[in-house]
Amino acid sequence: MSALISLTVNIADRQFYIKVEPENEATVRQTIEQINEKILEFKKQMPGFDMQHYISLAFMWFATQPSKQSIFNSELFYLQQEIEEIELVADKILESSE
Repeated sequence: MSALISLTVNIADRQFYIKVEPENEATVRQTIEQINEKILEFKKQMPGFDMQHYISLAFMWFATQPSKQSIFNSELFYLQQEIEEIELVADKILESSE
């Protein structure tokens, strides 16, 4: 585990001080940016609510989004199944040629 770095991030015009691993800094900053963009989007779509409402909506949106890791894992699983099928076909071809 590498040393943690300190970041100051803004969510809905409020500052938060967090510590993250250096390799996660870009992901954290990108995530914060997406959340802030969603907050602004919700403010434009549904004017008249308080900031807590918009923040809650943005975090619910974020929590329901599939992560890149889960997408990668499902693609990896699919590829693994395809490789196993190819191996079965190759085994049958080799067996029939003997």
